Amino acid sequence: MAYSYGTQIAALYAERFPYNVRSIVLDGVVDIDDLEDNFTWQLKQAQSYQETFDRFASWCARTKSCPLSSDRDKAITQFHELLSKLHHKPLLDSKGENISSDELISLTTDLLLWRSSWPTLATAIRQFSQGIVSNEIETALSAPIASEESSDASGVILCVDQGDEQLTPEERKSRKDALANAFPAINFDNGRSDSPDFCELWPIHSDLNKTRLKNTVLPSGLLFVAHKYDPTTPWINARKMAEKFSSPLLTINGDGHTLALTGVNLCVDKAVVHHLITPQKIENIYCPGNSEAEIQ
Repeated sequence: MAYSYGTQIAALYAERFPYNVRSIVLDGVVDIDDLEDNFTWQLKQAQSYQETFDRFASWCARTKSCPLSSDRDKAITQFHELLSKLHHKPLLDSKGENISSDELISLTTDLLLWRSSWPTLATAIRQFSQGIVSNEIETALSAPIASEESSDASGVILCVDQGDEQLTPEERKSRKDALANAFPAINFDNGRSDSPDFCELWPIHSDLNKTRLKNTVLPSGLLFVAHKYDPTTPWINARKMAEKFSSPLLTINGDGHTLALTGVNLCVDKAVVHHLITPQKIENIYCPGNSEAEIQ
């Protein structure tokens, strides 16, 4: 089993050692052909996050969970107004610590990922608009997705894998503008910076793509799994990798990121277990998402 970044390791291994592979399931798929162009990878991810934000705003308007419009442009403007408000006049939590636009952006990118987390994000937007910070939202703000050590390690690993080349100020601005346009919801006037990204400053630059073996033989025994609306590893990644390896693709019709063998979706787990026990060439599989029903 490989999840998220682990799918990159699994796919590279399968590509290099095709005869060693019996059965691998890759859930939340990284497109290893994007390794040669880190910017393309970032751009695809930014576009997917904006699409998820649009879906969240529509859900928010439909359920009246937060003051965002179902109209894309209006929702972005409303969100920018809230970000600007928090930037100029942060709220205070119970410990007297600031809750600024940075905290809302981090919370948004974290909670957009799983549809079951949308109600919490909606509550945060509604409360921040009213100048309120409840214990529920304080808890959400203080609950990191990963530990500090894990986040640091992940940052360094990604830099070594996909280390950005040194850019001129003009090139850097052009790329940042493109990323801002791809995910406009979190990019407002006061939040823009043209300073170098972390990976551009990292002293060790590698090109993982150059170490790949261009084998003409690719393994059987792979199953790719993806949510249709996964913002962090877009579904298109899984489709491309399934085509590359001539392998089946299991699509979960819903929002989320990684799900296999969690006990949440029987359709997914049944297909994954069957593949691990008896890997074989099969048709693509479609499973319903079940998170939407939980929050109606």
